[in-house]
Amino acid sequence: MKATKFVTFAALLLFIKLGNENTTSTHVETSKDGGLSAQDLEGLIEQAKIMAMNIGLITRTNAHKDKNDVAEFVPFTLFPSPFPRKLFLQAYNIQKEMNLLYFLISLDHKFLEETLQTVAETNENVRGMLGIFKKVNEEGNKQPITLVLERSDYMAHVNKNENEQNFELKQIEVNIGPMGGPARADRIAKIHRHLMQKTRHDLTNMPENDASTIIAMGLYMAWKSFGDPEAIMVVVAGRMYQNFEQHQLSQKIQEMSDYQIKIAHLSLAECGKELTLDENDFILRYNGKAVALVYHKTFVIKPTQEQLNARLKIERSTAIKCPTVALELACTKKVQQALALPGVLERFITNKEVVASIRSTFAGLWGLEKDDEETRQIIEDAIENPDNYVLKPSEEGGGNNFWGEEISQKLRTFDPSERAAHILMQRLYPMPMKNFLVRPFKPVKLEEVVSELSIYGFLLGNAREKSVQSNERRGFMLRTKLENTTEGGIGAGGGLWGLEKDDEETRQIIEDAIENPDNYVLKPSEEGGGNNFWGEEISQKLRTFDPSERAAHILMQRLYPMPMKNFLVRPFKPVKLEEVVSELSIYGFLLGNAREKSVQSNERRGFMLRTKLENTTEGGIGAGGGFHDSIYLF
Repeated sequence: MKATKFVTFAALLLFIKLGNENTTSTHVETSKDGGLSAQDLEGLIEQAKIMAMNIGLITRTNAHKDKNDVAEFVPFTLFPSPFPRKLFLQAYNIQKEMNLLYFLISLDHKFLEETLQTVAETNENVRGMLGIFKKVNEEGNKQPITLVLERSDYMAHVNKNENEQNFELKQIEVNIGPMGGPARADRIAKIHRHLMQKTRHDLTNMPENDASTIIAMGLYMAWKSFGDPEAIMVVVAGRMYQNFEQHQLSQKIQEMSDYQIKIAHLSLAECGKELTLDENDFILRYNGKAVALVYHKTFVIKPTQEQLNARLKIERSTAIKCPTVALELACTKKVQQALALPGVLERFITNKEVVASIRSTFAGLWGLEKDDEETRQIIEDAIENPDNYVLKPSEEGGGNNFWGEEISQKLRTFDPSERAAHILMQRLYPMPMKNFLVRPFKPVKLEEVVSELSIYGFLLGNAREKSVQSNERRGFMLRTKLENTTEGGIGAGGGLWGLEKDDEETRQIIEDAIENPDNYVLKPSEEGGGNNFWGEEISQKLRTFDPSERAAHILMQRLYPMPMKNFLVRPFKPVKLEEVVSELSIYGFLLGNAREKSVQSNERRGFMLRTKLENTTEGGIGAGGGFHDSIYLF
């Protein structure tokens, strides 16, 4: 399929013109062809925001991540983004085969153990999961019913050759069990269909989308197959930022079951304390009720021993697990890479046409655990041409990847065990296009974006009999981001120490911070404020960080500001005299010429005083922890 440099959404016939392509102006003109005026566009944006809030396309706010009292709409595109029909149908048509593939992989214990052996040597999480996997297999699986909830992610990759550019469907990753998006995908589809109708556009090119239905249906059928209408379902998730979507899915399941299903929401740590396992019949119980189904809504990337113990308790029980530990291991990046090797896909699927269809979606994937000539050549090429690759942790589905020069640096410095814990993936170049991005409290403008397509499905099977009861596909999600984004800017003060080196000075600083954490603040290197670690959290993190995580943080000398007292005025709260501290900000600007290294104007004027409670660690005003103040000199 031929591609162009930028795919604008011509199907919408918007004919939107930015006032000046070289500026950030958001002026919009009406075209002579009957496109939208700036006023029309503003009206659509406001309608979309209101509809998003009305239908529940919402999330908690940054300022109140653990509160249900305040919400904001989830960022979304104003209009549906174009995606090649042929590639969409290709992804949709192979989803049942993808469901079956990962079900069969989870049953091949020898393959999983052999494939993940080298990863387990350096990765505590994979090592812990493999330990549970082996123990359950030795003891005997108490529950053969298996639910595979799957989301397969793809890009429309632009394959450039000398004469033309073609679109190809390329797989990014496969997610099993925990996955975001289905309830949101339904809702954004409703908004887009509404706006398309408002602007009098044909809806025949917009596929119907009910992604949350397929996920709810899979969970409902699994619960029903347990055979006890009094048994409950446990959703395992922490205090999630996406709490509303989690409960929207739970509500859909309850409606589907005519409110027969009782659902409990617990964290993995709470599961360890509140779920009991009967060692005679291996029934898992919560408050005396049998548990039919445990749905892990989130993965714990670095579980504690207590969390691993909780997972083992669940795996040993008769409860249906979604996913099982075997399925979690099956969807690691290392297994994805192994499937791309010659003959491996055929181990699970015998139909040659299906094998060819799935294999055509694979991007280039290379394991790094071997020390042979082929691996050395791949590593050498990646060091010299890092923009052709992405370096990914073997055990993780998304995020924590390395790009560009970071790849060269990592591959030069990794020891053999670190190298074996990663894979190299061909860098994909998704089809570029333009759309309006709608975000809370930010101006809406036409921007260059790329999209990732996800297809949802589920399989309900029997691991003991290797049989399939139901295999379904339905619904999709399109996630769009700015074209130059790889993954989805540094405040300084006092003493600062980077942690990327492994020299004596860095080791001494780390040792001192572990012993005396109250003298430091541990900060993410890329973030200006918030998400910091304090006190004993610092000791814990520095003991458990791997080199790449450590390098992504800095240590800062902990400052102790002058304490004072003042009255803090907050909405709906009593005003009283409290102990506070303040932070002073000075504003200024410089206008200069970079070529001549000259300064035309250098000015300072104005200040801000932010005051917060003395015992507050985080607390910018935007984060809800600070108060606007002014200065009284003494």
